[in-house]
Amino acid sequence: MNKINKFLSILIVHVLVIFVSMNAWAKSDNHVLSLIHAENNYDYYTWKELNNSPLKNIKNNRNILKKIIVNSWDRKDKIFINESFIYNVISNLNKLNKGKCEKIKYQNSNLQSFEITYFNVFNSWINFCKKKDFNPKKFKANISQINPSFKNVLDLNFLSYLYFNDKFNLIKDYYENINLIDVEFISINLREVYFINKIIKELNLNNYKLHEFENQISEYSNSNSVSKFYTINNYKDLIYEQTFQLANYYEAIGMYEEALALYSLLSEFNNINKDFYELSKFSLSLKLYKNIKNFNILKKYNTKINKLNFSKTEIFIKNARYFGYGKNEIIKYFNEQYNKYSDEQTLSLAFEISAFIVSSYSIREAVDFLESCCLDMIKNSSSIEHLFRYGALLERINRIPEAEKFIQKSLEISGNLPNPIILNYLAYLWVEMDKNFQQAEDMLIQAVASTEGNNGAILDSLGWLYFKQNNIPIAEKWVGEAYLLEPGEPEIIDHLSQIYKSQGRDRDAKYLDAKILNFHKDYFKIDSVIERNYEN
Repeated sequence: MNKINKFLSILIVHVLVIFVSMNAWAKSDNHVLSLIHAENNYDYYTWKELNNSPLKNIKNNRNILKKIIVNSWDRKDKIFINESFIYNVISNLNKLNKGKCEKIKYQNSNLQSFEITYFNVFNSWINFCKKKDFNPKKFKANISQINPSFKNVLDLNFLSYLYFNDKFNLIKDYYENINLIDVEFISINLREVYFINKIIKELNLNNYKLHEFENQISEYSNSNSVSKFYTINNYKDLIYEQTFQLANYYEAIGMYEEALALYSLLSEFNNINKDFYELSKFSLSLKLYKNIKNFNILKKYNTKINKLNFSKTEIFIKNARYFGYGKNEIIKYFNEQYNKYSDEQTLSLAFEISAFIVSSYSIREAVDFLESCCLDMIKNSSSIEHLFRYGALLERINRIPEAEKFIQKSLEISGNLPNPIILNYLAYLWVEMDKNFQQAEDMLIQAVASTEGNNGAILDSLGWLYFKQNNIPIAEKWVGEAYLLEPGEPEIIDHLSQIYKSQGRDRDAKYLDAKILNFHKDYFKIDSVIERNYEN
């Protein structure tokens, strides 16, 4: 009996050891899987909680960007600057923040054009930082190596160089020769435009060029832009501003971790503009992953620059639906903010809420909300975007005459630079209503030209207009080109099918209809496709 008891005791111990070990392995596996999930989904707050490995034991930069993002980077950790351009930027910004003037020495022919621009700008100012002597020819020679698409960056920096050296007499001559008309859209930066404007006003120079330039880009920028509150007092602020622009470019091309790391560093190094960086970081990080801790930090965040409260409110409203806020709660929050902002800013928030209502409730409820809160604002608005969005919503609930009125007003405000998407929207609406064919054709031809024939929806609209006019060969040409650009768009497939059927090409038409019936069952005109395939 004692032997049996002894055997059972040993067996129980072994089973317990195995069970504990398996449980530990399972927890370890779950930890690793959770860490991988956090890394792959930009969930940096969860990553911070799960990651306990000391950076000093890692012989590369694997976790540096993440640690910067969650504010746990030890500045003593070595950065391997040859791995990527971003690590050179981080290393040299860190040195600049400590008062050390060192150039970026990265050599790689695979840099993006905006990275090359930043490289040359940064190093030009480091020369200024080191020597503090006035040598405009050398400064301009150093900075002139940037990509021609970014010429206005050269102008900004050279004007700033003269300004920070108190060479006001030279600023006037240089400013008179600046060409702002041919500026590439990709390089437009309103913070820099406002800084140049500040210099010109301070020196009592004629700012007609800047005024014309601001009008030129008004279609692409928020008329209530908070960029005017960005502060540049010295060359370091200017370097930080252009680092901010570098982060914006990284965000635009999907290099999100690099962008977030730069926003985080700038928030620490350039306290005077901290709100800009923090709000950019909130906006991007919540777009990438809906982390409740991050959202709660946003709710409690108080901006030092009062005018930036609007940006915080906008980010909050964009994300509230993902954290349990329903329609009534979001509208209540909106009503609490109602009198704090300009009419156009209030409309921006209202249209953000209307987009949520459209996706989660109905278009009619979205229109009801807009009309109950902001109808007079919409009627008096000079915003192309707001007028068009309201008109488009009206069209979708079949309030066509009102829709036309608001969409046409948005085009009138556009002047000589009408948005091709809006041109197409109104022209196609008229084509479907069998009216204003000549005006619609003129608008669509203009839209095709401005998009260089690369927008399938616009080509399709033009082709459909010709089909409605019974000009079948020309209709086939345009809709056929649209189909080549967007072969998966059901309305284009539908139009091409009807063109083929009118030509007696029944087999080709049925093939296209089958694509809709099999792969696009949610197509809003599918009933007509079914009907023509089962008619006697």
